Amino acid sequence: MEISPLDPEYRKALDDGLAMAARIAGQPAPLSSADVQGLYDAFRTEGIETAEAIIALGLAFGALIEREAGYEWVRVEDEYGKETCLAPVGMSVTIAPISMIQKRLAEGVEIDIAELVAETIRSVQKLLASGEYQAR
Repeated sequence: MEISPLDPEYRKALDDGLAMAARIAGQPAPLSSADVQGLYDAFRTEGIETAEAIIALGLAFGALIEREAGYEWVRVEDEYGKETCLAPVGMSVTIAPISMIQKRLAEGVEIDIAELVAETIRSVQKLLASGEYQAR
């Protein structure tokens, strides 16, 4: 797995995605947990499948984790492809918020966004506490 900082092109794509999520939500950025929950629920019940909109929702979900945990946005390339992800600063542990949201929407499951943020952060902190990770 290769983890690298976002280059200007991917940083702009991130910013554009977050702005799109705010436009869809009809709220100013940054979106709150309640705003992201509202988007997720609407996408799930309406069957929204537009890739760009789902990516924007995933980025908005990731922004909640970023603000809560202080993680940084990175670009990850592995055997599954490339994705904009989050990682604790200097660590090889990554979170793929776009994939997390895509998967849950595809399964049509109800989720609590605030709890998913908290659970994700707890999982990463537990892994970091175990020492079973690599620095980058």
